[in-house]
Amino acid sequence: MTALKLPSLPFALEPAGSPPPGCRVRSGVMTLTAAANTDMFVDPAGVEQVPDAGRFVGLPPAGDFTLAAQVSVEFARPNGTGPSSASSTRRSSSPPRSPW
Repeated sequence: MTALKLPSLPFALEPAGSPPPGCRVRSGVMTLTAAANTDMFVDPAGVEQVPDAGRFVGLPPAGDFTLAAQVSVEFARPNGTGPSSASSTRRSSSPPRSPW
């Protein structure tokens, strides 16, 4: 899979994880599909488990830019969490601040 360049994003996205994600871009909406039995969870207790779900990563350019995303998640199997969704809007390329 090759780099993905979106007109509204000032840097390219590279596929990561194994297997790489399924990806579709239609009408400005990017849809990713990860393979079954892969995970993006990182245990805050420090248990060594490397996220393996397919994803796209990129290095933003120097300086500030605005990134707005609406994110929703649909789980393929019930594991006690069920379907959920979240929305987030983030301004700035600096690291996020902890809410604590």
